[in-house]
Parts: sequence; structure tokens; C-alpha cells
Amino acid sequence: MYSGDVARALLTIADNVEGPVNLGSGSVNAIRVIVETLAEVTGLQDRVVWDASKPDGQDHRAYDLTKLFATGFRPHMEFRDGIRATYAWYAAQAHNARA
Repeated sequence: MYSGDVARALLTIADNVEGPVNLGSGSVNAIRVIVETLAEVTGLQDRVVWDASKPDGQDHRAYDLTKLFATGFRPHMEFRDGIRATYAWYAAQAHNARA
């Protein structure tokens, strides 16, 4: 989940929820999708090498977000847009640090 959405969720939880609550976006992305999105956004698609001899691992992991969503909270940023925004921020910071 995008950091801005996490911050909003934490404020919502602090104001509206008692006890433990799961935090998440409600969407599930496979590791392959996450890695391929990161590679696409950073321009490193040709550097990702999958080792087919290794097990695929866990298919997906989802959490019960009933308590969080009962507050009316929904994330604003889509997964790919959040990755793009985060990388743009990082690239700008790296550029500024070199300048």
C-alpha cells in the first residue's frame, strides 16, 4: 500500500478502531507482478532473472480487512501508481543528493 494511504489508514484506525486491526489495501499482488512492475517502472526489465528450478512459494496472502473497511477507509492510490510515485520521489531525491 502507498505510504500516503498507510498514513491515512493509521489515523483512521487511531480515531475509530479499538483492539488489533489488519492494515492493507484489499488487493493482492503476486510477487511476480510486484517484481515485474518494479522492473518496468525503473527500466530494469532486462535485469530480472527468474530461477525456474526454485519453488514458486506462496501463491498469495490476504488478510481480513473488515474492521478497517468498516470505518469507511479505502486506499486512494492504485498499486502501479504508488510504485511509480514512489520511484519518481526516490529518483528526485537521488538526483538532488548528487547535485
